Amino acid sequence: MIVMVRLFAINFLSLLLFFSIACQGYANEILANNQANSLVQINEALPESVEDAFDQRYKGATNTVWENREKQFKATFQYKGKMMFAFFDINGVWKKSFTKVATTDLPVSVMLYIQENLDGYELNRHYLRADTERESYAIAVKKGTDYVWMQFDLDGKFISSQV
Repeated sequence: MIVMVRLFAINFLSLLLFFSIACQGYANEILANNQANSLVQINEALPESVEDAFDQRYKGATNTVWENREKQFKATFQYKGKMMFAFFDINGVWKKSFTKVATTDLPVSVMLYIQENLDGYELNRHYLRADTERESYAIAVKKGTDYVWMQFDLDGKFISSQV
């Protein structure tokens, strides 16, 4: 009886191991096919001029994901240890970029402005924004489901807001 139980247990475990290996291989094959297909789709939709301009401006960027956004392309990526996103037009001309910054890197006057003028709002997102005209801070604050985007110069002086 003990021998039969052991044989049953060994057969059962062998069967489980076989199915586990088979399913893992199948899942890896599906994942590889999906990744290859998504990369092909992204590369087919991405004009060479955009890819070249990105590679020139952000040489060494990693984990790049592209989005086609009506007449412009958005790249989300890591560059020099920072999370960023950048926009290029269809001809590969860089338009603007955003670099995630730590709360502690923001000027104190930004935090004071939020406390004094936006009662109940909390800091939600904060980036260093660069475009063809200037660098500034792009700040989003949130209260419930309401967001307010604000722009501050590099010294922390309020420039504008958008609800």
